[in-house]
Amino acid sequence: MTPPDRPKRCCPKCQAASYLFRARKTVEEAEGKYVDTKYRCRSCSHQWWDRVAVPPEMPQADDAAGPCASHPLLPTCGDDRPRT
Repeated sequence: MTPPDRPKRCCPKCQAASYLFRARKTVEEAEGKYVDTKYRCRSCSHQWWDRVAVPPEMPQADDAAGPCASHPLLPTCGDDRPRT
C-alpha cells in the first residue's frame, strides 16, 4: 500500500515548502462542511490555516440485517448461511 500523496503546500509568507502540522478541526457552516488545518513554517515560524471542503459522504450499506453467523464481528460478509 502506497502512502497518500501530500498536497504541494508552501508558507504564504516566505514560500518555503517545509512545514509542520499543528492542528485540525471540522467546521460546519451554511455553505457546507469544511476541515481547517493549521500549519507552521519551519523556516520563518509563520502559522496559517488551510480550509478544505469535505466531500459528501457515501451512502452506507444496510447493516439492519445484523452480524453474519459465521463471522459475528463483521456487520456483513456476504455469507448466505442462516443467522443465529
